[in-house]
Amino acid sequence: MPVFPSSHSVDRLYYGLGMSIAHAEMGNKLVDFAATEVHPPLASATRKMGRAWHSYSDLDQAQAISDCVILGDTLGYQGMNARSAKVFLLFDICFATTLMAF
Repeated sequence: MPVFPSSHSVDRLYYGLGMSIAHAEMGNKLVDFAATEVHPPLASATRKMGRAWHSYSDLDQAQAISDCVILGDTLGYQGMNARSAKVFLLFDICFATTLMAF
């Protein structure tokens, strides 16, 4: 299947993975900070907040991938339709020109 410029440009628009990685890093830093905290309730709260950030990053990554796949598939499908229409129109013009020659 050929790669169409419109569906290929979706990869450049995709920034969700970067945000997901940043959220996961923030969650990891909070969990690591909770390991060094001496006050147990504060350590527990920080650890839970880190896990929440990590869960948020997983959801953000799944959402971004889903959006990218939906948009890329739609643009690829429309690109195939446009190519088929172009081939048909070129064939139709060539056939009409051949008939006019006779």
